[in-house]
Amino acid sequence: ADMNAMEWMQTLLISVRCFSYRQHCLIETPKSWFDAQSYCRERGHDLATIDDMGAMKSLLALNADRADELWIGLHYGGPEEWHWSLADEEFYQKGERDYRNFGRMDNTSRYVSHEFGMWKANNNARLWFVCYDGKESIHS
Repeated sequence: ADMNAMEWMQTLLISVRCFSYRQHCLIETPKSWFDAQSYCRERGHDLATIDDMGAMKSLLALNADRADELWIGLHYGGPEEWHWSLADEEFYQKGERDYRNFGRMDNTSRYVSHEFGMWKANNNARLWFVCYDGKESIHS
């Protein structure tokens, strides 16, 4: 039993990759959006918030050629209602938690996919995901 636990821990440790732009960690264990959010929050983080091109480029570089889709903290809240998972009042200015790039929604689609500049959702899809600690890294 101890060996199985040890092997599991090694697999889990290998499946986590972090980079320093903003303390993002790629988790290579497929989970639904809600399970991914819970995983991040249980560790004092949240799903990644992408609010500038530097963060986007770092995420793309981290994931290069490894997965077509990843969970980030963008969550579908209803027709034309997307919100960032990280809801810290100190992180956002008023209204910044809302995302405003809407695609056509259908009730059967639940994963986040960027297509033709629009988003659609399928929260039950099991994808790798990116956790974020909500803090800027300090670079010298």
